[in-house]
Amino acid sequence: MVHIDTLQHYFEIAFDYLDAGHLDSSSHRFAQLKDPDLLFLGHDTMLVSDVKAIWVEWFVHSILDLKRVNQGRVSGPHLAKQVMDGLEILTPGISDNRREELSKVLVPLILQRRRSETRRVSYSLQEKRSLLINSGKPARCWICGVPFPEWAKDKFLRREHEAKLPKFGDVFLRRGLKPRDLEVEIEHRVPFSAGGTNSIENLALSCGWCNTGKGDRKTIYDPSKTLMSVYHPMIGTFLAPCRFWIVRTLTFSSGCVTCGATTSEHELSVYIRNSGGVPVPPNLATYCREHHPLKEASVLSLDGFEQRRLNT
Repeated sequence: MVHIDTLQHYFEIAFDYLDAGHLDSSSHRFAQLKDPDLLFLGHDTMLVSDVKAIWVEWFVHSILDLKRVNQGRVSGPHLAKQVMDGLEILTPGISDNRREELSKVLVPLILQRRRSETRRVSYSLQEKRSLLINSGKPARCWICGVPFPEWAKDKFLRREHEAKLPKFGDVFLRRGLKPRDLEVEIEHRVPFSAGGTNSIENLALSCGWCNTGKGDRKTIYDPSKTLMSVYHPMIGTFLAPCRFWIVRTLTFSSGCVTCGATTSEHELSVYIRNSGGVPVPPNLATYCREHHPLKEASVLSLDGFEQRRLNT
């Protein structure tokens, strides 16, 4: 348990740093402080691991342009030289031997990431049927647990279909405003960039809403720091988290925070834990429909929804 004096000291320096526009000596003091666990409100795994992933990515991006590497415009020998040249400029305080050791660690990992990006393949009807069978009865999105409608499964299996949009949807997710939200899409549980394969064990089915919400983002900090200002004719304007924050919360969740229900048998949603706060990641939690704080009011007519981004 962190002593109240320690918390007071932490927050006083944090507010000094924010009020000073990040330009005075408080920045050094703030950087040296140990972050109290309380700060993460139970989301420490997601918030800390994601920010560390950004530090690593920025480190590598400072050394070389990964976009050029992934496009195959930099060969192995040239890549090794580019990494060494970058390290020589950026790390003057370490020895040539240390740089060479670090280069030997980085180059294979970067090349592996490039090769994995090119291994995407199409899937046969038999593979798609197997994935549907393995996705439960009824087949569900592995991230949010929404059952796939029959027309979406027909489209996935290349059969005749007619898309039908639902009349009602979740207040935060607003899934179903367009057909792709409900379509069946193949995802890699371990992404290619992390060494994932096309084996059936690494594949899962997600709804289009969750899949497009993830996009090519990798951490909770990847999207612009935005909330959504959402308008609904029945309840007026309210703040909602951006889609990626919702998907990331669901991905890290072990189930409904009230009863533990998981996506294997239930559709899960995300809502704010503290209604007096703002729907930023630490204030989000996963709920099943039965234990959603808004109960029946969590489902609204999709007619008339309007939304726009807010900078926060």
